[in-house]
Amino acid sequence: MFPSRLDKPLTRLLLDYDYRVAGNTIIQVGIRGFASEQIHGHCRDLFDAAERLIPIIHEEEYQRRFMEITKPT
Repeated sequence: MFPSRLDKPLTRLLLDYDYRVAGNTIIQVGIRGFASEQIHGHCRDLFDAAERLIPIIHEEEYQRRFMEITKPT
């Protein structure tokens, strides 16, 4: 599969909220020395992961950034 123009900004968005995607797995990043990483679910791609996290993160800033990244050009 070819990388999408959304991959970098969506990766940054997820990392800013302590999540990352490895393959088709959504992982909540742990705090080194305090908490381990946790599998949070599965997804088809970065867009799907970011969309699935909207109700979980539930912050207006996250939703605003997601909408800005994914708006049609």
